[in-house]
Amino acid sequence: MSKAVIFIPRSIFLDSDRTMPALGPLYLKSFLELKGHKIYIDDSPDLGNLFWLDSYDILAISCTTPQYYETNGGRDLARELRKKYPDKKLIIGGAHATHYTSELLKDDFFDHIVVGDGELAFLDILEGKNLPKIISYPKLTEEQINSFPIPWREKNYLSTYMYQIGGINATTAMTGKNCPMGCKYCENRRSGITLFSPEHVDKEIESIKEAGFNAIMFFDDIFALTEERTKKLCEVIKPYNMVFRCFGHAKLLSKNKEVIQILKDAGCREIGFGAESGDQRILDIVDKGNKIEEVFQATKNILDCGVKVSAFLMIGLPGETKESIKKTEEYIATFAGNPNFKFDYTIFFPYNGTYIKEHLKEFDLNLHLEGSIGYYKGKGGTAECCVSTSELSQEDIIAERDRITKKYKHNFKGTVNKD
Repeated sequence: MSKAVIFIPRSIFLDSDRTMPALGPLYLKSFLELKGHKIYIDDSPDLGNLFWLDSYDILAISCTTPQYYETNGGRDLARELRKKYPDKKLIIGGAHATHYTSELLKDDFFDHIVVGDGELAFLDILEGKNLPKIISYPKLTEEQINSFPIPWREKNYLSTYMYQIGGINATTAMTGKNCPMGCKYCENRRSGITLFSPEHVDKEIESIKEAGFNAIMFFDDIFALTEERTKKLCEVIKPYNMVFRCFGHAKLLSKNKEVIQILKDAGCREIGFGAESGDQRILDIVDKGNKIEEVFQATKNILDCGVKVSAFLMIGLPGETKESIKKTEEYIATFAGNPNFKFDYTIFFPYNGTYIKEHLKEFDLNLHLEGSIGYYKGKGGTAECCVSTSELSQEDIIAERDRITKKYKHNFKGTVNKD
């Protein structure tokens, strides 16, 4: 048996990083302990108190890009761990490790960098196999993920996070992984679909109910992607008499009110989807895969069914102009009178692994990454702006975002920047 600690750095750039627990490490803990190893999760690392780790064989960090670069984040933690425990194996996984391997190699803190799904790679590390520095195993299959145990959900651990849906305490779950869509701003584009079976989802919901929660935030982007899949999931969820929030795609939601009604009858109180822009030209540039009419119709259909809408919009995408921003504002204004309509409006950040970042010369977009840590939503409604276009400067993009979020603050999801 090996003993390992998985550190999850704090997200101190957020208003609160104690809303939803990171699910990846919870899947890892459950899987690895089933294999006979002991895993401890530390989701609040104290860089001044790392002397309790003597009895652990492996030290691991799981983090996003802003969590890695934030002060006292993953990078600083790795530096301290390497200094205090030079002979222990230090590994990193998660979103940052998957897309920033070159940068991590330059930092030279880690014995192993785990790219993609971490279960099998981490198991081989714990069992002492001779492995390269960069470990990139094939994507897990549906057969594999459905044979693995559900995430570790200990009531006291989950209670340190506070997220509610309609005033009811909620926690997170996934019904699938990856995404088949081709959005050029996303590092997960065209990664396929890997679905948990209805039976597996049922076990997850049961464990959430047993932990004392009566609401679920389904965090995967592909929950309501097809009518057939959505119906199957709702058949599993409905008997538990829980409320939930999920994500869908405008193409399905614009054409099928019945699906929305099925979701509502199963307990759905809010549907989120990526609207991204009110301008068809921008949607086409980023290969969104739907028409602006579908965005409007999906929003109308959801609201007509008495379900809340969360429309996720971005500013600063390639080719952004004053006219495209005006069209996005027109979309917001169309539904702003309805209290069930909410929107998020974040500034595009060009992460490694996105088509836009890797093919920058194809786009009307300039990058200004020096000094950035990679967050697009921060304390007090602030946001990093690391992009500009031929028509809009960084300052223009920030000013337009702040203007629109203040003007429609009653419909805006999040804190309005008061600066």
